Amino acid sequence: MDKIEKLKKTPIYYVINTEGIGGAEKRFSDLWYSGNEIGYEFHLVIDTKCYEKFCEIEEYKQKFLKYAHRLHNLNIYGSNYYTYIYNCWKYFSKVPKNSVIHFPLSYVFGLRLFFGLKTVSSYVACLNIYNFENIGKLKSNLFRIFGFYSANAIDVLDPLNYKKLSKRFFCKNKINQTKGITHFNTLLYKPKEKKNIYTFLGRFNEEKQILKFISILPELNAMLLRARVKNYTFYICGNGEQLDEILNSVGKDSFKNVKLKIFFAKDPPEILGKSNIFFSLQKTSNYPSRSLAEAIGCGCFPIVTNTGDTELMIKGIRSYHMVPKSFNAQNIFEGIMKYNNKTKKEKYLLKNELNKYAIKHYSINKQLNYYLKLYSNII
Repeated sequence: MDKIEKLKKTPIYYVINTEGIGGAEKRFSDLWYSGNEIGYEFHLVIDTKCYEKFCEIEEYKQKFLKYAHRLHNLNIYGSNYYTYIYNCWKYFSKVPKNSVIHFPLSYVFGLRLFFGLKTVSSYVACLNIYNFENIGKLKSNLFRIFGFYSANAIDVLDPLNYKKLSKRFFCKNKINQTKGITHFNTLLYKPKEKKNIYTFLGRFNEEKQILKFISILPELNAMLLRARVKNYTFYICGNGEQLDEILNSVGKDSFKNVKLKIFFAKDPPEILGKSNIFFSLQKTSNYPSRSLAEAIGCGCFPIVTNTGDTELMIKGIRSYHMVPKSFNAQNIFEGIMKYNNKTKKEKYLLKNELNKYAIKHYSINKQLNYYLKLYSNII
């Protein structure tokens, strides 16, 4: 039996335990779908709250329906991390013994030791690996660390973290660097007729710096009005733990004249397709932002923070704007005007150029082939 045939008879399980949707959740859900499309047995074990959010997006609702027999909608996380460990042990004790369990986000120890299953740990963040290893933050971090390092294979996205871990004796023979950056659906995410919409789309949390962005909008709005920019609207699309703080902020008098819409985007391709500017303002790094890839695919002019490995996402793009991590209204204003000052023809050429760049650089095939090879090496 050759490697491909053997792998096609091996159940692969992706475990997504989060409540909300971010780039990693989309990326591994797409890998699950694409693997099934080409004849592999890929399963998705997903927390109920995350599943329900995904089903609000038509693209994923259809994907989930097509391979519903390999989608396992469970209250996998439960009330805390310890419940998550217990639920994983209980569920995976019943799967075929030749299965591979892939943890992209939160790691569980014991599946390899107690049940003889193969496991893969992915470190998808660009946060310094030492932050993850700080066991002083949470007692449960000790179990996460053990779950991460005890896997048969370790998959690391960030080049600097990969370099650090490669030097460790117990990682040398099983560490891999993720290939392919990120990916998006090229059939859905493409430019439409552009409107004067300035869009933020992502999870509402500290890393995305959404509260900071919201706080500068009144001043930014005043600058745009003084510059005689007309008929623009800010779209703030997403969900997450900072939603209530956002709604409290925009209820203040200072936001009275700000043209602003806050909502969960059930049709991201439509929103991004007609937006002309996209904000990716992450604190640590915009690499490998899924929403940024989708926005570039839709021909949106990217305004990004100059942090981490952000340049890996936009290397080769002719026109974009970078702002400091601690950006202010003036920084964002300059980026908006850099786009607005282009001619109609320049804007048209730019949106098509960005779309072609995204199709070339953010392909799912490269990443899927990388993971298939990784799984083949451990079964």
